[in-house]
Amino acid sequence: MKKLAKQSEGKVIDFFNPARQINKVVKDRLLADVALINIKLHLIVHNENGRLDAGRIGSSVPE
Repeated sequence: MKKLAKQSEGKVIDFFNPARQINKVVKDRLLADVALINIKLHLIVHNENGRLDAGRIGSSVPE
């Protein structure tokens, strides 16, 4: 993610990370990484938020 953010030319990047489940350590590391860079993390945990599909992506990202 850090490498991707360096190539963003100042634009916000929407990064989707789907997972069936996630532990607190991994989630905290992801959130710490995106807090320092220009990435909007969409963490979709299937057990908590349901499936990631095209409709969800389309409604989460501005045109």
